[in-house]
Amino acid sequence: MRYISVPAYDELSVRRLWPQLKKDPDFAKYFPAKFPKDKGPPRTYFFDIMNTLYPEYLQKLMAHANEQRMAADAEGNQQQAIHISQYWAEELKAMPFMSSK
Repeated sequence: MRYISVPAYDELSVRRLWPQLKKDPDFAKYFPAKFPKDKGPPRTYFFDIMNTLYPEYLQKLMAHANEQRMAADAEGNQQQAIHISQYWAEELKAMPFMSSK
């Protein structure tokens, strides 16, 4: 098994991915046929199995989710993006950067 830590994004939720992947016989054989109502497989186990069987697909899903979350022009993010004037952009670039790490 190939272990992985997946960000807890809505678009990377088990609830969202399970309906598609449970139809895949190679994937579904690692899970019981039924779960209690409104329950699915455990998140960590689900993504560990997914990373073992389909590592490239999972990496693409995670990359796409990160791109969508980090893009200022993504749906809903345009209003939350911080816009600065050219003057302040130049002022900030002129200041030395110091990291606390």
